[in-house]
Amino acid sequence: MACLNDKSEEVQLEAVRNNIIALKYIKNPSEAVQLEAVKRCGNTIEFIDSPSELVQLTAITKHEFKILDIYDALDNIEDCGVAIKYIKNPNEKIQLEAIKQSVSALKYIKNPTINVQVFAITQNPNFIKLIENPSEIVQLLAVNLLSDSIRFINNPTEKVQLEATIRDLDAFRFITKPTEKVQLEAVKRYSDALRFIKRASSAVKVESVKHYGCSIEFIRNPSEELQLEALEKDSTNIVYIKNPTEKAQLKAINQDSNNIKYIKKPSEAVKLIVLKKSN
Repeated sequence: MACLNDKSEEVQLEAVRNNIIALKYIKNPSEAVQLEAVKRCGNTIEFIDSPSELVQLTAITKHEFKILDIYDALDNIEDCGVAIKYIKNPNEKIQLEAIKQSVSALKYIKNPTINVQVFAITQNPNFIKLIENPSEIVQLLAVNLLSDSIRFINNPTEKVQLEATIRDLDAFRFITKPTEKVQLEAVKRYSDALRFIKRASSAVKVESVKHYGCSIEFIRNPSEELQLEALEKDSTNIVYIKNPTEKAQLKAINQDSNNIKYIKKPSEAVKLIVLKKSN
């Protein structure tokens, strides 16, 4: 396309109306020419040096035309709002307007302000995945609105982990490295939380069994002390212990001899006691 720099504003306007790519060949276009281009396709702001706030706002709001071949020429134009990726250092007003048009525009904003982050999260908490290093306040807002949005937060703070865990077991499952304090909170609240903890500490195992004896099912080779604690809660928890010690077996059948059916390899002493009880 021929250079349009020496053409009148009216000629430049007509050229842009016919083909928005014409803007690329106009050096220092007037604001009127800039507006004519961006109102038709926001991403043409890429070709404008130092666009005014009005031009920026027009670029990120709805456009008059959506001509597919022109869009293809501009490398896959997306929803309104994402034209912000071509704006250097947009102010907060521009940032907010962009994500009002399309929350996905957030991924193109470097260092969005707190107000912008909060607005985006209130629209959809999962969009925290588009924020690099969100503050604890923003993390808390996200998990308060949708607990399992924590899966999109890298290295959530302990406070955020606790908030998500208190609200939902599914949210706890998404925490890659929960602190011990968070693990303890989880096992107090949910009977099967232990199954989602890798390398649980002794304290976490004890706390889990203390609250839910059946959770011993998720402990490999539980100590005799843990076995007895689980049986103290309910003797039928013997079913969740693969290789109960003789002491544990005795505790289970002394409470109810029918529990022997849950013991794969009862000891001779246990068999004898059950036999005596049946006679």
